[in-house]
Amino acid sequence: MNSQKTVQKIANIAYIVTKVLMVICFVCAGILAGSAVITMAMSASEMVVEVLTPTLNELEIEYTIFQFGIVSIAEALILVAEGIVFMYAKRYFKGIVDDGTPFTHRGANELKYLGIRLLAWPFGAMLVSSIICAIAGVDLGADTSVDVGLGVSCILLSFVFHHGADLKEKADRAEKTEKSNDDSFEIHNLFD
Repeated sequence: MNSQKTVQKIANIAYIVTKVLMVICFVCAGILAGSAVITMAMSASEMVVEVLTPTLNELEIEYTIFQFGIVSIAEALILVAEGIVFMYAKRYFKGIVDDGTPFTHRGANELKYLGIRLLAWPFGAMLVSSIICAIAGVDLGADTSVDVGLGVSCILLSFVFHHGADLKEKADRAEKTEKSNDDSFEIHNLFD
């Protein structure tokens, strides 16, 4: 039982951490997208271009103000995708906390789908961001990565958890059968 409490504590900590990371990703994506829209709208003003261009040059950013806005929108899309992945991870860890164990078929299925989402969402966001940047004629230049190893590991680990859920169900049935056999043996007093 001590290991089960440890798993519960780890799952609870992971639930809290993924919830915080999810909120941070969504808030940062919103701020980045909002500032990108404002930057792109202001890029039409000659005065804003004169003020911001030296700042971009000092920061060694080789984009125009409009291109900087496009890259910011692309990065916001990637952050939204990461936030969505954290949202599903949060749901998975909440399931472990509620069930008391990771060895359930529902939890194993969620882990498998989390692995698929770890592969799909960042890749899709990176693809859409690259298309947006290509249409605008901007090199994204960002080092985005798809967590292929983590996604595949989650998918493979889900099969282990399915097997563990089968073993747990088998042990629970055996315990229930043993308990019912113990309860069926009663001493009856024939003289009452």
